[in-house]
Amino acid sequence: MPINLTLNTWHHVTMKMEWANLTLWLNDELMQKVDWSDQPSFPKTGPLGLGAGGAEVHFDNFVITSDDIQPVQPEAKLTTIWGWLKSYQ
Repeated sequence: MPINLTLNTWHHVTMKMEWANLTLWLNDELMQKVDWSDQPSFPKTGPLGLGAGGAEVHFDNFVITSDDIQPVQPEAKLTTIWGWLKSYQ
């Protein structure tokens, strides 16, 4: 669903995904509602993406909210251990 945007202008994009229903607003104006619930192979979990093609795009103040987002657990991760080891040189 291509949307034409004005160059050099900030735009406010809101996407809401509820199971198989996607709602998209641009600058607080409802742009699109999509219902994939009739698709038997629609995944119940997985990633949701926002992207652009053929342009340089900057995303700022990107927020993801959900009741089931798991926090990052940095303990025992390679970069955390490497930082700990480097601090003792």
